[in-house]
Amino acid sequence: MRRTILLLISATMMLCAATGTAKNTTSTTYKGNKMDRNLFSKEPIYKLKMRGNQKFIVFINGVDVFRSFEKGNHALITVNDYIVNGDNNISLTLIDRPKLSPKAWGVVSLEVYYTDKNGIQRHHTLSRLVYDLTLKEKTGDTSKPGFYRFDDEKGMIADANGSLIIGKIVTKPETMYRRTKADGIKATQSVRIPAPYPRWRFLDAPDIIDKDFDYLTKEEHEKLKQTPKIQALYALDAKIRQALKNKTPQSIIDLFSERFQEEAAALYDTPQNLKKLLLDDFIEVVHNPNKTFIEYTGDDFYFVIEKNRKLAWIKPIEVYDKETGIYSRYNIKYRLNKRGEWVITR
Repeated sequence: MRRTILLLISATMMLCAATGTAKNTTSTTYKGNKMDRNLFSKEPIYKLKMRGNQKFIVFINGVDVFRSFEKGNHALITVNDYIVNGDNNISLTLIDRPKLSPKAWGVVSLEVYYTDKNGIQRHHTLSRLVYDLTLKEKTGDTSKPGFYRFDDEKGMIADANGSLIIGKIVTKPETMYRRTKADGIKATQSVRIPAPYPRWRFLDAPDIIDKDFDYLTKEEHEKLKQTPKIQALYALDAKIRQALKNKTPQSIIDLFSERFQEEAAALYDTPQNLKKLLLDDFIEVVHNPNKTFIEYTGDDFYFVIEKNRKLAWIKPIEVYDKETGIYSRYNIKYRLNKRGEWVITR
């Protein structure tokens, strides 16, 4: 199971990939008792369950974790390494070009899976965010804002003295996506829950830019791409790709040390085991005669800065298997340290 979760989050065949405080998010205030970090046991699994009938994008704490540009898509993904102890901002963006369908809708649920103190496996929905353009009250089927307590059998129970909080929904138009005009709406809801994790390092990383990446003009984007900061990102990415082409993944595996440490905490594993899993996977790929690395140039070799402005990534490393016809993908996300150097963090 741990290997399955790792591959979903960290390495191959990923549909998507961290958290920071996102811009334009909801806010709440403390009330009631202090949260018990082990409320859902010492090893909870947090998942986002998503579905929609049009194009939609889902963010948690300003990080894009799932994009569906096909109608009627759905997904269930593990987000342990994006969850923080406290307020978590979940956003749903419905978007299309040139016009958003008046029948568009989407649903995102935050779920927890855990084993209680009696050894019983539990599964509960902690929050539910709905935006449905066909309804008079577009968010009418969403979890009600307020204070909650948690019960192993009943899940979230409204309680004025509870320490768990679901915030009010904040909505705003989304008129751009990757510098292209679009028509959309973004709905964000905060959920205050406990999590047994240390504070992820990228939460306190310097902002990479001072404005929303999607709203950069083409000229601003090209200028940013040519800066020493982004060119250093491309240089580090090139170092990893070249090592894989040279069949020497051992030479770059330690660049992933922070990712191994933090995902070990998120997945209840060890950094050593996660390092071995990824290195073994790299070794298998580079020595498999049926697998080749896909080359990208120009506009196809793009870079992205997340909504939280703390994380950046370049077009993922992709591998094509001639025997099976399957493409595999390695997503790598970077942050800046205080010296302005890039660090692999996810």
